[in-house]
Amino acid sequence: MILPGPQQEKACRQWTWSMIFLLLAFHLWLPSATAQRVPSKSVPGPRYYAAFHDYFRGDYADALRSFRSAARQGVFSSLGRWVDAICYHTMLGECYYHMGNLPQALEQYDAAVRVYLSQKDWMHRVQFPPRIEPTRTRRMDIQWGISKRQTIVGRIPKSMLTGQGRLDNDAVVKLGGVVALPQLVSLQVTEVLRCLALAIRRRTELMGPSCRYDQLTGQLVQALSTRPAPPNHWSQGWIDALLGLAFLGADQKDQGIERLQHGIVLAGKFDHPLTPTVLLELGKAALVRDQLERASDLLLEATYIGAYYDQVDVVSEAFHYASVAHLVSNQAGVYPPLVAAEKWARINNFDALRGSLLLLVSEQLAYREGVVQAEAVLRNVGTVLGRRDMRNGRLGAQFSYQTAVVPFERGRTTAGEKSLQAALAWSHRSSRWLFQMALAERFYINGEVTPRIAGTLFESVLREPTAGDWVNQPFETLSVVTSPAISAWSHWFSIMYENKQFEKAFEIADQIRRRRFNASLPLGGRLLALRWLLAGPEELLSADAQLQRQDLFVKYPVYAELAEQVALLRQTIADQTLEASDVETTRRLTEHFEELETLSERQEEILRRLSLRREPSEFSFPPQRTVAAIRDQLRDNQRVVVFFAAEHKLFAFSMTKGTYSQWVVKSPDKISKATAKLLREWGNFGKNGQLKKEFLQRDDWKQIAAQLMQWLFPEDALSDWDSIDELVIVPDGTLWYLPFEALQLEQEGQYRPLISTVQIRYAPTMSLVHPRDHSIGPVQQVALVPGKIHSRDNQESVDAAIEQLTAMEHQTYLLQLPLLAPTRFTSPFRDQLIVLRDITDTKKIPYGWSPAQLDSGKPGNCLSDWVQLPWGAPAQVLLPGFHTAAEDGLKRLTTNNGNDLFLTTCGLMAAGSRTVLLNRWRTGGQTAYDLVVEFARELPFSDAAAAWQRSVQLVRGSELNPELEPRIRWPQDTDTAINAEHPFFWAGSLLIDTGSRPKVAEEAAAAN
Repeated sequence: MILPGPQQEKACRQWTWSMIFLLLAFHLWLPSATAQRVPSKSVPGPRYYAAFHDYFRGDYADALRSFRSAARQGVFSSLGRWVDAICYHTMLGECYYHMGNLPQALEQYDAAVRVYLSQKDWMHRVQFPPRIEPTRTRRMDIQWGISKRQTIVGRIPKSMLTGQGRLDNDAVVKLGGVVALPQLVSLQVTEVLRCLALAIRRRTELMGPSCRYDQLTGQLVQALSTRPAPPNHWSQGWIDALLGLAFLGADQKDQGIERLQHGIVLAGKFDHPLTPTVLLELGKAALVRDQLERASDLLLEATYIGAYYDQVDVVSEAFHYASVAHLVSNQAGVYPPLVAAEKWARINNFDALRGSLLLLVSEQLAYREGVVQAEAVLRNVGTVLGRRDMRNGRLGAQFSYQTAVVPFERGRTTAGEKSLQAALAWSHRSSRWLFQMALAERFYINGEVTPRIAGTLFESVLREPTAGDWVNQPFETLSVVTSPAISAWSHWFSIMYENKQFEKAFEIADQIRRRRFNASLPLGGRLLALRWLLAGPEELLSADAQLQRQDLFVKYPVYAELAEQVALLRQTIADQTLEASDVETTRRLTEHFEELETLSERQEEILRRLSLRREPSEFSFPPQRTVAAIRDQLRDNQRVVVFFAAEHKLFAFSMTKGTYSQWVVKSPDKISKATAKLLREWGNFGKNGQLKKEFLQRDDWKQIAAQLMQWLFPEDALSDWDSIDELVIVPDGTLWYLPFEALQLEQEGQYRPLISTVQIRYAPTMSLVHPRDHSIGPVQQVALVPGKIHSRDNQESVDAAIEQLTAMEHQTYLLQLPLLAPTRFTSPFRDQLIVLRDITDTKKIPYGWSPAQLDSGKPGNCLSDWVQLPWGAPAQVLLPGFHTAAEDGLKRLTTNNGNDLFLTTCGLMAAGSRTVLLNRWRTGGQTAYDLVVEFARELPFSDAAAAWQRSVQLVRGSELNPELEPRIRWPQDTDTAINAEHPFFWAGSLLIDTGSRPKVAEEAAAAN
C-alpha cells in the first residue's frame, strides 16, 4: 500500500531513527555509567507549571524558588535540553522584574536570549504537524467583549518531538564528557516561544534606547533574519513575530511593525500563543503615534486572546495601555471592560492581574469625580495584595501611588504625602527610566559604546519630560524629576566637551542646574511648572506651554473660573492704595486679601490634584535656551562667562555677540582655597567680628585677587576688559562666594578692581542671562521693611536711609506689624521690596526663611510659600542683611557649596523677581545703607548692573565715619581719615539680574 506523502515521510523518518538507535546501541555496548539519564517527563514539567500558581497570585519570592527548583530538575546542555533554559531564565527574570530588581531581571532575560542564540536552529529539528487545525474548544468565560477579528484559534499541540543528541560520540568517549545519544524528546515548543518573545520585549522595555546598541540585540536580529525555521512552513509566522520584537529592540520600528503584522496569525488565519504579544506591541506602537482608536482596538483584542491562553501578563499590560487610551481620548466613565475582566481574574485566582485591574478602575474613578468609589476600590486592592510579595514590588508601588492620588483628589494632601513618598522611594530604586539612565552610563564607563553613541544615548534618556511622558507614565516621570541623581548628565557634558561641541556642552551644564533646582522642590518642580503654566505671565511661556494652558482651562473649567475671579480681585486690589489710612480702608483691604487667600488655596488644591494626574506641564522656569539664542540677544560690548564644576574640574565658557571661547580652570581646589583666604584677608572671620583701622589700610589682598583673576581667566581675556561694558557671571560651586567685582586688574604695576572697568551682574543659570520680556515697567509701589541691618547700627543712619527711600518719586510703604495680610499675598502688588533688617532665619535657607522678615516664623510666609499662588513677587528684592558661608571665610562650607545662594536666588526668581540684591556677608553701618539708597535711586532709570556700578563708585569714594560703622574698631585718639575703598564694605553684595531694562532706559538707548 502506498502511503500518502506526509505519512510516508513520517514512516521513513521513524525507520531512520530506529536504525540509528540500533547501531549506537551496538557501538556503545560498554556500561553507560558515565552517561546521564534523560528525564522521563518533558521539561518544562509539572513543577515548572506549578510555579505559575505562585506567580499568578503575586507570591514572587515563592515563584522564584519554585522556578529554580524546576530548573534543577532539567539538564540544559548535556542532553540538549538547553531550549528549556529559555523558559526558566525568562520566568526568573519576570519574578525579579515584578519585585523591582531590574538588574537581575535583565541578567536573566539576557541569559534566555543567549541560550537561544547558542542553538538558534533548533526549530529545524522539531517535528511540526503538517498543518494547523481549528480548535474545537473555546473559552466561554471571557465576558468583557467579543473579538471583531475574523480569525480562528489554531489547535497547536503544546508538546512536539524534536531530535536531540549526537550521532558520533567517539570524541566524548576518548576525551571524556557526557555521552548524548541521539533521540527524540518531547518539547514544549509554544511555551519556549512565548518565553523567548517575553524575554525579547522585556529587554527592550528595560534597556530603552541602549537596547539598539547592545551586542546581544544585534546578534538576535541577525539570527532571526536568517529565518531559522522550516522554509515555506506555517511556523515562519512565529519567526515573523520574534523578528518584529527584535526589530523594535533595535529601534527599527517600521520594520518591526511590518514583521509583527505578518506574525499576528499563522497560515493566514490561525491565532497562536504569540498573537497576544503581537497585538499588545502593535497597540502600544499605535498609542505612541496617537492613533488612539486603533490602539484601543488592538489592545482590547490582545486581552481576548491573551485570556484564552492564560497569559495574564499580556492581559494586564493590554488593559493598562487601553485604559490610558480611554483617558487620553477623554471618554466618559470608567473603561467598560475593566469591571468584567476583574471578575474573570477573581474567578481564576489571578490575584496579581486582579490587583492591577482594580488600580486602573480606582484611577479612572478618581479622574471622573468618583473619589468615594475610588477609595472603596483601593481598599479592595489592599485586601488583594495582602502580605504577598507584590505589595513590596511593582504593583505595591503603584498601589502606594494611587493611595496618594485619592487623598490628593479629595484635597487631603497631607494624608496622601506618606504614600506618595513611599511610592517614590521604591521607584527611585526600581524605575525603568532611571534604570535606563544608569545603563547608558554603564555602557559609557565600561567602553561598551563609543563616546559618540554614548552622547546619543544620553540625549535620549536624559531628555526633558515630554507631554507624552506625563500622559502615558506619570508615576515614572515623577520618579525621574524627583530623583537627585545627576552623574549621567556630568558624563554627557564631558563627552560633548571632549568632542569639542562646546555650545552643546554648556547647554547640558544649564540642564544640570535646572535639574538641581527642580529636584530641590516639592514633586521635583512639578507643582512649580503647573503654577507657571496656569498662572504665570503669558509672555514668559513658550507656544507649547500656552497651548497646554488653553487645554487645561477647557478640561478644568472650575480652575478657569477661579483664575478669572483671581484676576478681577487682583485688579480691584491694584486699583487701591495698600496703605491703610482709616478703619474702613483697612477692613475693605483685609476682606479682599482674605478672599484672595481663599481663592488661591482652592487653586493650589487643584494644582496638587493635577500634579499626580496624566496632564502635561512644560517646565518654564528656569527657561531652557540654546547658546545661539543667547548670543543673538547679547548687546555689543557685553560678555557672558559661564563656570561649571564637574568631575573635579572647573570649566569656563565665554561668549560675546560675535565670538565665544572656552577653557579649563587649573586647580579648582587652589581656587577654593584662594577664595577662602581672600575672604579672611578682608576680615570675614565671623558675622559680628570687628576690623581694626590698620586692617583696612593693608593691601596684601590685592595680590591674591590679581592671582585669582589670572587663574580664572586666560591671558587673552585679560587684555580686552576695556572693550567690555558689562560682564555677566554664571558661577558654580565656591565661585558663588567670590566677589568678581573686587578681582584686580594689573596694569603697569598698578591694581584696579574689575568693577571700576565693567558693570557686573550674576545669573543662576545661563538661560537667565537675558529676560524673555526685555523691559520692565516703572517702579511705582515699593515696600520698605524698616529696621537695622546690624544690631549696633546708628539709629540716625537708619532714619536717614528710610527718609531718603521714602522721598523718591514712587510710592513707598513702610511695612510694620500688624500686617494687612501675609507678605505672600501682598508681594505680587509690589514692584520693589527693600528689607533693612538682619536676616535672622538663615538656618532655614534656601526655602524656609522669610524674605520680608516681618512675619518670620509664621506659617505661610517663607520663600517656599512665595512661589505658590497667587503668582508673582516684587520685580526687585534688596536684602542687605543676608548671610552666607562667606562671612566666616568658608569655614562652615559644606559639600553642597554654593547651593544656598543658587537655590535661594532661583527660588526668588521662580516667584517672579527679576533683580535680587543680597549680601554674602552683612556689614551694616552707613556704607551699607548708602549702597542700598543709591542703588534704589538709580534702578528706575538704568540697568541694574549700571546702577550697581554707580552705587559702588559713589560709596568707594566716600569717607568713613567711625561712629556709624559697627564692624570697625576705630582708635579714640586718631584723626586720620579713611574712605570706604576696602572691598569689605561693598564687595559682599551679590547682584542677580536677568538684564531687564526699565522703559526709560530702553527709550534712551533707542534715542542714542
